[in-house]
Amino acid sequence: MSEAKGKGKQFLLDYRPSELFKEQHGFDVDDKTFCIMPFIHTSTTTNGEFRLCCRSTKIWDIKNIAFRDLWNHKKYKIVRNNLISGIRDPHCNACWSMEDKGITSLRQSQNYERTQEYAHLVATYKRTKESPWNIPIVEFKLSNLCNLKCRMCWPKDSTPWLQDWDAVKEIYEPGEQEYINNIIDSNDLRKKPVLNLFETHNTFVQDLYEIIDDIKEFEFAGGEPLMDPLHYNMLDRIKDPSDVILKYSTNLTDLEAKKGRNVLDLWEKFKAIRLTISVDGYDELNAYIRHGSIWNDIKENIQQTKERLGDKLDYIKASTCISALNVEYLVETFEAIDTDFDIMWHTSRLQWPTFLHANVLPVERLLAAKSKLIVKFESMQENSIREINNKRHIADAISWVDECIDTNKYDVNFEKFQKFNETLDVKRKEKFTGK
Repeated sequence: MSEAKGKGKQFLLDYRPSELFKEQHGFDVDDKTFCIMPFIHTSTTTNGEFRLCCRSTKIWDIKNIAFRDLWNHKKYKIVRNNLISGIRDPHCNACWSMEDKGITSLRQSQNYERTQEYAHLVATYKRTKESPWNIPIVEFKLSNLCNLKCRMCWPKDSTPWLQDWDAVKEIYEPGEQEYINNIIDSNDLRKKPVLNLFETHNTFVQDLYEIIDDIKEFEFAGGEPLMDPLHYNMLDRIKDPSDVILKYSTNLTDLEAKKGRNVLDLWEKFKAIRLTISVDGYDELNAYIRHGSIWNDIKENIQQTKERLGDKLDYIKASTCISALNVEYLVETFEAIDTDFDIMWHTSRLQWPTFLHANVLPVERLLAAKSKLIVKFESMQENSIREINNKRHIADAISWVDECIDTNKYDVNFEKFQKFNETLDVKRKEKFTGK
C-alpha cells in the first residue's frame, strides 16, 4: 500500500519553505515544523475561543483579551518562534498526529498554498518580533446558528442540537458532559440556544472593522454561516469587495437562509468564492448523519451557484468527515458526489466524540471498508487536477482506515456507538439500514 499512501500528494510532502526563505530573505526555517498560518491567520470558535487555525487548540478567550491585543501577545509569539525553530508546539498536535500517520496535514497543504505569497510577513516578524496589525486571512465561526442536527455535532455548533442533548449526554465521558453543560449553562442556552459572543462583544467588532479592509480572505464556518447576521453585516462594510476572496464551510442547503436575501447576489460582488460543502454520505446516508439535509436541495443549489458565479467560483468541493457512521460507505459517497454533484471530493477525520470515531467498528468491517477503497484507488485515473485530488483523498482514507485498525477501540466504545444512534433514531424518528 505504499503507492496508495504516497501517490498524488508527494508534491505537498516534498515542498520545502526553507528554500524560499534562504533565497529571498536570508534566514532559515525548519521544514519539519514551520507553518505559515500563525503569521497570517487567526480563527474563532462559536463559544468565544481564539485559535491559530481551525485545527489548533485554544490560544485565548474573547472574554479575557481584545482581538487587537491577541495578535502580538506573547502566546502567539511563542508559537511562531517554536514553529520557525523546529519545536513541535502543542497547540498544533492535530497536525503532528496526522503527519505521524502519513496523512497530509493542514500545515503541509497551507505551507504549499500560501508561503510564497506571504513570506514577507514571516520576514517582518523575524526582523522585528512583531506582526503587523493587518491580518490577511481570518476564519470566523461567529455563532452556532444552524438548520441541521448532524450526529457528530453538539449545542456549541448547532442551535437545534440542544433539543437532543439531554437524551444522549450520559453517553459522553463525565469531563465531556461537564464541558458542554458549562457552555450551555454559562450562556443560558436553555432559555435561548444562540451563541453569538463575537457579535455582542463591542471591542471585537470595533477591532475587526478597524482592519476589515486589510483582510484579503474571509473564511466562514459555523454553525451555518449563511444564517448568521454578523456575517452579512461584515461583508456589507467592505469598501472594495472586488479585491476580496470569500471562503465557506457550509451545508449549502439554503441560499436564502437570511430571508429576503439570496447570498448569490452578494457573492457576485467579490473577487472569488471558495466553497467547501459538508456532505457525509450519499443521499440517504447524508440525510441520516446530517439531520435536516436534503440531497436534491444541495444539488440544485450547487447548480445555481455554478451558473451564477461562473469564473468567480474559484473552487467548490464536498467534504466528508470520516467516522464510524460512514467509513464503510466512502466509495459510494465519493461516487455520488463525483457523478451527481460533479464537484471535487475532500476528506477529514472525526476525532470526537470518541464513540463515533471510525476505530469503534469491528476490525473485520474496517478491513472490508479498506478493501473497497483499494479497489477504487486502483481503478482511478490521474489525468486532471480533480482526479489527482480525488485519488489523494482515497489514498488518505486508506491510511486512516489502517490507523483505525491499529488503534481499534471496538471493545471500549462500540456499545456506546450503538446506544447513541439507537437513542437518536427513536428521538428523531429515523433509521439507516445501509445500501
